Amino acid sequence: MPRFQHKIIYDPVPFVGGSKIAVHRALAGNVSDIDLVVTSNTDFWKNLGYNTRILHCPHFLSDASHGLCFFIKNLIFAIQIMWISVFISRISIAVGISGPGTDYALYLAKFFIGNKIIQLVQGPIPLSKTVGKCFLKAERIFYLPSTYITIKNCIERAVGEEITEYELNNKSKYHEFINGIPASDWPKNCLYGSNTIFWAASLLKWKGLEIFTSALDKVEGKQYQAKICYIIPSDNSLPMDNVPTEKENIACYENPSSLDLIREKCEIFVSTSKQEPFGLSILESLAAGMCVVIPSDGAYWDLALQDGKNCRKYNPGDDKDLANILSELLKDGNQLRMIGKKGAELALNYKAEDTYLNIKTMILNNVAL
Repeated sequence: MPRFQHKIIYDPVPFVGGSKIAVHRALAGNVSDIDLVVTSNTDFWKNLGYNTRILHCPHFLSDASHGLCFFIKNLIFAIQIMWISVFISRISIAVGISGPGTDYALYLAKFFIGNKIIQLVQGPIPLSKTVGKCFLKAERIFYLPSTYITIKNCIERAVGEEITEYELNNKSKYHEFINGIPASDWPKNCLYGSNTIFWAASLLKWKGLEIFTSALDKVEGKQYQAKICYIIPSDNSLPMDNVPTEKENIACYENPSSLDLIREKCEIFVSTSKQEPFGLSILESLAAGMCVVIPSDGAYWDLALQDGKNCRKYNPGDDKDLANILSELLKDGNQLRMIGKKGAELALNYKAEDTYLNIKTMILNNVAL
């Protein structure tokens, strides 16, 4: 007989990203309250102390994102979830940490085993009637503000405008949240006067490493050092940028364990991500007092920050504009420090103990769903 089990986390994404980090921070100190993490990346969760179960997927289906192959991949995942629930430990609450499109297998499994779903939405949702129906089936939805319009559009596609309005007015089901940093992980202050520029993300094409390195080549005088911290996605079928390994003033670190120690020796942080849903690395850099430089693309931090006050902004994808701003900041230490200190003040509004409280309460305290 399987033992009774309350809660699992479902994470089919094979690479490390902000969604994983955000969920771990939300549940910090309560690892033992999660019975199992069903995941394609067991190393990340095991290192944090969670019990894990690997998701198996045929290699030829690993990058399927739509159509019949996408459905078959998620059906295979759903069968594994059902197997766990029947033969290992009954699942009553499952937490999807990315979005219904990524976590679709949970909804297939729910049809058979009746598990309740707490869904986090931490990135844009593809316009899909199927995904829209998933929102109707989840018991609780926690979403980043930047994802609201895509959620609305998906539900409208599935059930029409009138029912969508009624659905989204259910305030006990839909909860907006923002990411945060726990006090134990709060970054150390950066080093002003170091003339060092920091970049941190995965090598996925949309993260824009090549835009950053191209801009560095155009910085006036090239009187800087740059530190690049990167993660290589485990799925090598995805489009990726190359690491600049042969440039004297650039140091590269693959998935470093001492990210904070590297960041504290820098003073400028550059984001080149395309339409970043939130950007934990931006928040961490703000908290460290760095002068953050972001694209003016309408994403979360573009709306939350003011150019020239607590950040600098450049035209998205424009390496020349980015290079001009970096040249200006490297020459003007007073401007750089002023912007960095204002950014650090704003970051105090993003304490994980506050921003994740509702999510933590819902998952851990057995609130009725």
